[in-house]
Amino acid sequence: MILLVEDNPGDVVLFTEMLRGSGWSVEVDVAQDGEEALSKLRQAASANACYEAMILDLNLPKLGGFEVLEQIRADAVCPAMMRLVLSSSALEADQSRARALGADEYFVKPSEFLAYDTLLQSIRTTIQAGRKPS
Repeated sequence: MILLVEDNPGDVVLFTEMLRGSGWSVEVDVAQDGEEALSKLRQAASANACYEAMILDLNLPKLGGFEVLEQIRADAVCPAMMRLVLSSSALEADQSRARALGADEYFVKPSEFLAYDTLLQSIRTTIQAGRKPS
């Protein structure tokens, strides 16, 4: 199961619909802000049912993506979970900061609709190839 942390309803629908159309049979749980994401992650960890991966936007209400990464690292929540950032920011500083805080990969949201298919395939390949040891 993947946790998608995204506050933009349009991006959530786009991601989940493209996922369904790709033939990749993975369940997606959605958190709309950083606080909800941490709550879901802590609940999953306490039930010994961590997500396989988290796809995290950086610009979130209540608690931003960088802060979510900091809390995950500080609390050692779901250490085997892949942490992927999916952001509209292409700034090298944001990418470096995310990786320093434990992001396994950083993807920039494409501006063209058709590029989302390629993005989804890259995310899928990253998750399937980069599973962390439990």
